[in-house]
Amino acid sequence: MKNATIALAVLTMALAACGNKKDLPTAEQVAKAYEMHMNANLVPELGQRIEIRGWDDLEVDCSASGPDRVTCVTGGTVDMVGFHGGKQLKPEPVPVRSEFDFTFAKQDNAWVPISAKRKTAAANGEPAAPATTPQAQEKVAWPASPDGYRELHPDDLAWVLASRLAGQISDENLAQVFVEGYSQARDAFAKQDLLKAKLPAVKERLANLAKTPFFRISYISKERMVGKAAGATKDDFVHGEVTVNDYDFQAKAFPFFSQQCLMGENYGSPVYEERGMRFRFVPWGRMQQPACQLKVEDEGLARRIEQARTKLTLQTRETLYFRLTGERSPGGEMLAEAHRMDLALFETTNPYSSNEGYTPLAEFTLTAPPAQH
Repeated sequence: MKNATIALAVLTMALAACGNKKDLPTAEQVAKAYEMHMNANLVPELGQRIEIRGWDDLEVDCSASGPDRVTCVTGGTVDMVGFHGGKQLKPEPVPVRSEFDFTFAKQDNAWVPISAKRKTAAANGEPAAPATTPQAQEKVAWPASPDGYRELHPDDLAWVLASRLAGQISDENLAQVFVEGYSQARDAFAKQDLLKAKLPAVKERLANLAKTPFFRISYISKERMVGKAAGATKDDFVHGEVTVNDYDFQAKAFPFFSQQCLMGENYGSPVYEERGMRFRFVPWGRMQQPACQLKVEDEGLARRIEQARTKLTLQTRETLYFRLTGERSPGGEMLAEAHRMDLALFETTNPYSSNEGYTPLAEFTLTAPPAQH
């Protein structure tokens, strides 16, 4: 295999020769984006984790696709290694044909991958696959309004996850998670008394939750703020997952991305853990993802949002409407699928204050488009 440093030097010279194609993602950056995407969307045949060990034969053609945004069309192969249980599945890396193109956005003077798009069969020189319907495996009657989804707060989430594991968690483990004082008790009789007194109510609550199919959960994002999240309470999940990019004058919209909306095929959700139980979101329930942009045609409002964004006083509240599918990922996490996302934008007093005061700016709703039959 050629030295990767030499390959990058050749790529740099080629980009310089293009004149207007300076400061673009390198082949290594594209390869790492490929690795991240594959690990977030692993299939069992690849093991529990993959690494891209070589990209000498990866062809990369990057070009501007928007303000501070480039799309890199790929070709050729990457050298991939799979791992399962910490062991390498094959002694040597295997060349794998590139199946995805990637979009990068400039953030803090660095290129960050924000979306991946699978190549068509024709682009890879293959016969076209028969058309399939993303929801063909299961038709879900999603509620028509937010009232059809049960609202979850941080203390509720572990209960919901456990309700999907009926019969798979021992009484002792249930008590350790949900019965206050059980884990600290040293006296065997005291533990037994707690089991008798508290466990029936725990099981009853889990049984009731198991009958609830649809949930909604809200995340407050601090964007790049340095202060406390505005309006956040103990009942809110606080994450830094949503990034609103600069205003696109041509589209009259603010592109944004988060773990649930990556402007193309999703990288997949990170693994969330609550009291030892893990889950992750399947991108939009395997349905077509909506465009990840916030349409703002009113120039006055667009200016206010842009000013808040650049002053680091912009915050978001992302509400996901989802269900647990009953499936598990190759890593064992429970899978959830989202059907709708509400995104509220608001401006705080300043990024260094306690942020108790804030002003609503706009609200948006994104839903997965209906499957085409």
